[in-house]
Amino acid sequence: LSVEAIRPFLLSPEVYIGVYQEVDSTNRAAKAAAVNGEAGHGSFVLAGSQSAGRGRRGRSFYSPQDAGIYLSVILEPKGSIQESLLLTAEAAVAVYKAVKKVTIKKVTGISLDIKWVNDLYHNGRKVCGILTEAVTDFESGNIEFAVVGIGLNLFEASDGYPDALQGIAGGIYESREAAAGLDRSRLAAEI
Repeated sequence: LSVEAIRPFLLSPEVYIGVYQEVDSTNRAAKAAAVNGEAGHGSFVLAGSQSAGRGRRGRSFYSPQDAGIYLSVILEPKGSIQESLLLTAEAAVAVYKAVKKVTIKKVTGISLDIKWVNDLYHNGRKVCGILTEAVTDFESGNIEFAVVGIGLNLFEASDGYPDALQGIAGGIYESREAAAGLDRSRLAAEI
């Protein structure tokens, strides 16, 4: 993953793109870039791994080195919090479409299942989690910006999943070798 490899695939190539080998949390890094005025609508942060990836309700999101795509997109939706409740569902659909478009499996790409609003599954295992966080203007109730974090497992890391995730987590590919032809930069840009 690199800025140079991602930028050609973007509809708005001028946006801020932060790429890290490892970061504590792409959501935290994206929020910091937005608050500092460095990044605006459509900008995003990617990492090869996260040391403190987060999921809903304070859960951690296992993000091993180079076994997935861990990214957070900054959005500036117009309107109130209530009007922005669809961001997570829209992100799930975006991941579904990107994976189907970029992956090759026989004639069509890999098709995922969307469960509830923020999880995507493949072959009965969770392969993607989405965490949406918003920064609001307390007085108006409007969202200043939202950060949509997406963790997509491409394959199981060589050291496997932690015991708590055995039988639950999976990847869109069976192994690193099966994912060898995947253009991770293009997939990240499509998401």
